[in-house]
Amino acid sequence: MVAMACAFFAGMAVGLLTALLKLCFGILNLLASILRMSALYTINLRIIGIMGESNVNLAIAILL
Repeated sequence: MVAMACAFFAGMAVGLLTALLKLCFGILNLLASILRMSALYTINLRIIGIMGESNVNLAIAILL
């Protein structure tokens, strides 16, 4: 239940960010969404690390 509440508020914050990009800066809806998604993807990469364990090169993994 706590995780669902956190996800709800995180979604609200991201929606607010998209609305601010649109209203305050006059950016088109599609471009605001693309900018938001690239920012969130960058945050995800920082969390897992640039060479995170979820990114495994299969060519090298076979040699191991």
